[in-house]
Amino acid sequence: MVIMNKALKKELKSTIKLNISKYISLIIIILLGVAFYVGMNANSGILQKTMIQYFGDYHYHDLKIYSVYGISNEEMEQLKAEVPEIEVIEGKYYKEMIAMLKNKGKESAEKTVAVHSYSKEDELDQLMLLQGRNIEAKDEIVVDGSMVELGYSLGDEIELIDESLETQTYKIVGIARNPQYISVDRGSSNLLDGEIDYFVYISSDNFKEDCFSVADIAIKKKYDAFTDEYNQYINSVEKVILEKAEVLSNERKIHFIEEKTMQQEEAESLYYEQKQNTEEALAVEKDRLLSAENEINDAESKLMSDQEIDELTMALKMQLENLAVEINTITQSIAMLKMNPLLINDVDIQELEEDRERLVEKYNALDSQYQEALTLKPRMEEARVQIAEKRKELENANAQYEEAQKKAYDELESAYQQIMNGKRIIDSLNSTNWIVFDRTDSFGYSGYYDDTIRIANLSKILPLFFFLVASLVAAPSVTRMVQEERKKMGILKSLGYSDQQVLSKYLRYALTATLIGLIIGIGVGVYAFPIVFEKIYSLQYYMPSLIFSLPFKEIVISIVMAVFSTTFISYLFVKRSTKEMPASLMHKNDSRGYQGSFSGRWENLWVNMSPVRRVAYRNIIFGPGRSLMTIIGICGCTALIIVSFSIRASVWKIIKIQFHDIFTLNSECFYKSTMNQHDIEADYQEISSLNYVDKLSLNRTELGSVKTDNKSHPSFIVIPNDTKAFQKTIGLRSSQTGKRIDLSKTDGVVITQKLAKHLGAKKGDQFTFVDSSDISHTTTISDISENYIFHYIYMNKDTYQKIYGVEALSNSVYVQYKSKKNITKADADIFGRDKYSDYLSIESEEKDSTDILNRFSIILYIVMISAGLLAFIVLYNIAKINVSERLTEVATLKVLGYDSKEINDYINHEITILTGIGIVVGVIFAIYLTKRVIATCELDTVMFYQKTSIISCVLGVVVTIIFSKIISLFIRRDLKRISMTESLKEAD
Repeated sequence: MVIMNKALKKELKSTIKLNISKYISLIIIILLGVAFYVGMNANSGILQKTMIQYFGDYHYHDLKIYSVYGISNEEMEQLKAEVPEIEVIEGKYYKEMIAMLKNKGKESAEKTVAVHSYSKEDELDQLMLLQGRNIEAKDEIVVDGSMVELGYSLGDEIELIDESLETQTYKIVGIARNPQYISVDRGSSNLLDGEIDYFVYISSDNFKEDCFSVADIAIKKKYDAFTDEYNQYINSVEKVILEKAEVLSNERKIHFIEEKTMQQEEAESLYYEQKQNTEEALAVEKDRLLSAENEINDAESKLMSDQEIDELTMALKMQLENLAVEINTITQSIAMLKMNPLLINDVDIQELEEDRERLVEKYNALDSQYQEALTLKPRMEEARVQIAEKRKELENANAQYEEAQKKAYDELESAYQQIMNGKRIIDSLNSTNWIVFDRTDSFGYSGYYDDTIRIANLSKILPLFFFLVASLVAAPSVTRMVQEERKKMGILKSLGYSDQQVLSKYLRYALTATLIGLIIGIGVGVYAFPIVFEKIYSLQYYMPSLIFSLPFKEIVISIVMAVFSTTFISYLFVKRSTKEMPASLMHKNDSRGYQGSFSGRWENLWVNMSPVRRVAYRNIIFGPGRSLMTIIGICGCTALIIVSFSIRASVWKIIKIQFHDIFTLNSECFYKSTMNQHDIEADYQEISSLNYVDKLSLNRTELGSVKTDNKSHPSFIVIPNDTKAFQKTIGLRSSQTGKRIDLSKTDGVVITQKLAKHLGAKKGDQFTFVDSSDISHTTTISDISENYIFHYIYMNKDTYQKIYGVEALSNSVYVQYKSKKNITKADADIFGRDKYSDYLSIESEEKDSTDILNRFSIILYIVMISAGLLAFIVLYNIAKINVSERLTEVATLKVLGYDSKEINDYINHEITILTGIGIVVGVIFAIYLTKRVIATCELDTVMFYQKTSIISCVLGVVVTIIFSKIISLFIRRDLKRISMTESLKEAD
């Protein structure tokens, strides 16, 4: 560029000072466009590189092998020898178990804990210690950093009760993070509520297994993580390992299956023996109870009433009295005979004495009976009490017998189900070898990757569009400033300055503004944007210190576009102007070129317009370039604002539909593993009797997964015990027709729409899923239900029986309350009954989902604020250009007596018309752009509401109009400052 002398430099500074508002607006437009474009594109790369560095520092594994048969050192060594891509392979122990942990100051609660083995020799998945040290003894443990929130600290003890561990009580010596667990959500499990709550590390010496349960693999690095090349490379290595597994694990597989088969046979034999013993014991007890009942009945039949006792007593008394008379008569007769010698006859006296003795004996016997009869009443009363007690004891014994019988048969049924499940597992083992997981199967890795890709996808649409709008608006701003400087160009040329010197002044003006905007914009984009996003995602993920990097491609594109839209446009315009003679430049040139005429009815329409409208339409029609730029600028800003509002409305819409229309339940309780079906059914009946409970549904809930394109999608599998009761707590409705789905009439499964979208599946297609035991099943899709958060697979009990080969055992209950008041207290009352391992509050789930989606909403707020700022600057810039073009006209109107309001209407009418056109076009474009952005930015487990909100369109329009009105206030102030005398001097 030509070297400028002091006078020309002074003139450049003067030009900048005189046009400071345009200069600053030009800087801000470039700044906004560059910051948003570079920032959004830099975010994904910076966030990924930060995590890649963290994974590298702590040697996060690339692949993990899991085997139900176990993995030996020999097999790992052979695998490494046969697969050259493997750099490191380490065998480790891993087990998920239930532990009683502190519960934030409350009573201890059952939590699912992922227990990992630790060895000093391990190279992969190293611990990032936050406090303390690593493990040195068998009774030491390093715990999850999140457990600090439960109140745990160094020196505390934790019990892990499991027969596979040699040590049960451990002392905390370290608190750490681990690259396997970068997410707040620790992953899935088939225990309790289906989620891992915390991870811990203990010494490898504690595990009793002969072989390792998992093997971590690091491949020879060729590509960075999170790239398509890395994923393809990992998938290719995974396929090779799976092929080798067929040979390497075959011997152990056969031995394992034989061992399991033997155990199964022993379990079956024990079951049938236990069944026989139970039935015999129950039969003996039943006979005993029947015998006792017969005895009680006999005793009861022998009881006498008071009337019967009175009648017996009276009869005995009368007999005694009669006997007494007879005895007395005989006694008198004997006495008379003895007193009268004439009548004495030895034989007669002897006979009479024998009769008297016989009667006395009879009397004594009757008297004994009579005396006993006198005691019958209290004895009968006592007998009645004893019989009542015996009857009550018998009733209690019968109740205990029935309960014992129910429990015994439930235990037998549960044992039978376990035997059937064992058979199914053995059948599946014949087709199962090693299971190989890559990083995408990790919940934290895949979630973080999806989030960064989502930002990258978003940056492919909105930032570029945003930058194009900014660039298009910057161009007319520069060209108008150059046009206003024509007279100065003529003066400079007349003073002897060369064309190159004059050209360099205006190029420096445009270039300095562009460079300032570029430098600040790149700085804000590269450093400020990632920091904002890091704060957002730190709510869900552990975020290491950011590693900043420059997105050279985007920076180059932004530099080229910014320079093209300002400096290059200025160059072309000034180049053309400098070819003119000085005298021609010093004459005012109306570059607006208002030429052309109307004829016919258009001429009449033109003549009948008010002066204000006539000038406005003249400027619009005969200045198409500036009008088009104005419309594009307003259209783009309006569209961006509406898109932000629409996506945010979509986020809130799905929350409402999911947790108020589809999920009408309030909580889900998961029963303890020790609860049998009889206990669960009894608890279900007990809950149903609570006065604040409205609806209930007893179900089986387990966590499975569906694999698509080498990616695993965790999905809840739900099997209701009663489909009618279930559909009162969860409203299944078709995603196509909106009609209710009757789950009782389905032969296959009902899957949710986002899962169907991942699969590219439709109603009637074949569908394969993996259950909680890692067993694959294939069935038919009976219907696809509307759902927006997470994936679900629904089926009835008959379908479950057909697919699994066993009956579905209930393990959870859905509860819906009559009122939403005091839900927390109601949940506490139910959960506090110590029958559940965990419960999910739908209110809490709604809050958690809202928090997750709010992180995405913050991104939209950034877009919204940036678009609003751009819209404000665009409107202000256009308005300033419009005023600068009307200085003479405004001065003339003031001389003619027009007041401020009339002058303001005159100037702003054109902007109002162009704003209206831009808004209409922006609304139409926003509908299309919203669909594209939603399709690009949906989360893996979240499906956004697809329709553009009318309210969002209205809000976008209102915001644009408000900006327009605010700008009119600024312009009104500028119009008041216009000097009539100075402005009229500009006229030719």
